[in-house]
Amino acid sequence: MIEQATVATAGTEVALIVLPNRSLTRNGMFWFAALQTSTMLAVAVYSAFKGNIFAPLFALLEAGWVGYCLRLVWRRSAGGEVISFSADAVEVTRIGAVQGPVARFNPHWMRVNLQPGERRNSRTRLLLESHGRRIEIGAFLADDERKALALRLTKLLAGATSVDVG
Repeated sequence: MIEQATVATAGTEVALIVLPNRSLTRNGMFWFAALQTSTMLAVAVYSAFKGNIFAPLFALLEAGWVGYCLRLVWRRSAGGEVISFSADAVEVTRIGAVQGPVARFNPHWMRVNLQPGERRNSRTRLLLESHGRRIEIGAFLADDERKALALRLTKLLAGATSVDVG
C-alpha cells in the first residue's frame, strides 16, 4: 500500500508512506487463530476418542507452532518505509519491525533503478542509488506495486529537481 502525504514539517514537501498489504485487522487475526485452534483441538479430541491418545498433545504442539508463525508474520508485516522529498534531500526511514538507519540522498544526483529479477519469474528490485550508495525499498510489495512506486518516485524526483528558468 502506497500513500502520499503532504507533511507540515519545515522543508519537507511530500512524503510517501509505503506499507505491506495486510488483509486482516488485529481483531480478525485473533478470531482466525481462535477458530483454527478450536477446530484443531476438536479434531484431536475426536481422534482421541477413536483411539489416537496422542492426538491432543500433537494438536497443542501444532497450535503453539502455528500461533508463533502467525505472530511472526503479523509483526513482520507491521514494518514499512517513509520516503520524504524536500528541496535538498530525499530521506528513506524504515518504520516498524524493520527499523534501520535513515538513508539520505541528494535529489539532484539520485536515481531510481528498477532491476529485473535474476531469473525468469523472480521478483524485481527497486533501488535508490547515488554516489555508490544504494538502498532497496518496497521489497515487501508485489511487482506491480513496485513498478507503480518506481514511476511515482521518478515523477516526484523530476518535480523536486526541476529548475524554473524564466
